[in-house]
Amino acid sequence: MKELNHSVARAVRILDAFAEGRDAELGITDISQRTGLAKSVVSRVLAPLLAGGYLERDPRTRRYRVGLRAFELGSRYLSRSGAPQAALTLLGELSRETGFTAYLGELDGPACVVLAAEEGSSRLRVVVSPGDRAPACATAMGKAIMAQLDPEAVDVLLAQGWPAAGGDPWRLLEPDALRQDLAATRARGYALAVDDGYPGVWSVGTVLPWHGQRPMAVSLDVPAYAASPEKLHGLGRMLVEKMARFSGTVFHGKAILGGGG
Repeated sequence: MKELNHSVARAVRILDAFAEGRDAELGITDISQRTGLAKSVVSRVLAPLLAGGYLERDPRTRRYRVGLRAFELGSRYLSRSGAPQAALTLLGELSRETGFTAYLGELDGPACVVLAAEEGSSRLRVVVSPGDRAPACATAMGKAIMAQLDPEAVDVLLAQGWPAAGGDPWRLLEPDALRQDLAATRARGYALAVDDGYPGVWSVGTVLPWHGQRPMAVSLDVPAYAASPEKLHGLGRMLVEKMARFSGTVFHGKAILGGGG
C-alpha cells in the first residue's frame, strides 16, 4: 500500500508539471527537472498515465502532452449545475456587449486560475487561456475575491505566495497599498488593476454571487491604450449591475440575464 501511495503521489507530481507554465509538450528530462524525480522513475510512472489517456506522446517529437482523458476530467469542473454553468452565458454576454475578452476565475491559494474565457471582438485583444495562473494580488479577478476575505485570510495569502519582485512581468502593489486597494474594492463593489497587473493591460472585475465551496469572479481585460479611468469605472458599474441580475437568475430562477448593461 505504501508503494502504491508513492506511485500515486509521483503521478500527481508529473501531472502538476504539465499544469505549470505554458509548455505544450515536455520531454522526460523536462519532467524530471520540474518534479525532482529521477528519469527512470518518470519513465515508469508515465506508462499508466499514457495507457489511461491522461497524457499522450507525440510520435514525431517523442515528447509528452496532456491527453484527452485529462481534458474530459477537467471539463467536468464547469459542468456542475448552478452558477458556474450560468456564468459561461454571462461571459458571452459581456464579451459581445463590450468587445473585450471576459474571464471567469477562481482563487487557488495565492493564485487566480482562469476557468473560462470568452474572446472579445475588438481588433486588439487580450487573451489568456483557461488553466492559466496569475498572482491573485495583481489581477482584478483575484482582488475582487480577496476583497471579500477577512484581513487575516488576506495576510495568510500574502504570506503563502507573494510574487518575487522582478521575477515575472507582473506589476505589484506594496502590501499596504494592496490593502487600501482591497478596501476601495469592497466599498465600490468592483476591483481595478491599473497601476498593477500585466503591463499594457487594465482590467476590472467583480465577485460572482455564488455560495459555492470557492468564490469565483468575472473580469474584463482592456488594452491600456483603449481605456481611461472613467471608462474602466463605467465597466465596473456595469459588472455590478450584471451581478445583481445574475444573482436573480441563479438563486431565484428569473430569466433576467440579457439586455443592456
